[in-house]
Amino acid sequence: MSKLNTDPRAIAFDFGNVLVHWEPFLALQAHFADHDEMETCLAQIGFYDWNLEQDRGRSWQEGLIIATNEHPNHRHIFEAYHQNLHRTVSRAIPGMRELVRSLHGQGFALFGLTNAPFGAVDHIRQTVPELDLMRDIIVSADEGIVKPNPEIYQVLLHRSGLEASDVLFIDDNEENCAAAQRLGMSAVQFKGPGKLRLNSQIKSLLWN
Repeated sequence: MSKLNTDPRAIAFDFGNVLVHWEPFLALQAHFADHDEMETCLAQIGFYDWNLEQDRGRSWQEGLIIATNEHPNHRHIFEAYHQNLHRTVSRAIPGMRELVRSLHGQGFALFGLTNAPFGAVDHIRQTVPELDLMRDIIVSADEGIVKPNPEIYQVLLHRSGLEASDVLFIDDNEENCAAAQRLGMSAVQFKGPGKLRLNSQIKSLLWN
């Protein structure tokens, strides 16, 4: 990854698997004995491709119609995911709420930049109330664009008035981080609150 800006003005967070665990099993556990059984089924019915289109802004109604047409014997799986969406983001990643509060207290401008379907951020806010400390949250479903499309990063820059070099972006997905870097942002791939791949200056900055 490219050299980090050691004096960022703003920090933008992905949400899923950065601030909260994203756990489909918590929405679907009534239908599967364990994670392996669930993952086998989800792969067979193309769940993750379907979910990406939900992140891209397709309505739940339309998504369920498409799922029913393509996988009529598994409609209940898609319905259960929608109905229990709140459960998928019900666990904060330890240490991250405290980090958001610390960074806000240090005067950083905080933002969210997340791939998420309609309604998900409201549920995340229940788990991580610190979202209220963010100046703006860019949600893929609202914009009709998903990371790593560079256009969604440009939405953040346009709405915030920041230059790309002002922003440190944190995401668990390497491709999303690379897309941010190509625009001139600093980016780090999240591996856990104690495992951010940061140089010593940035690590001191974020964890003092």
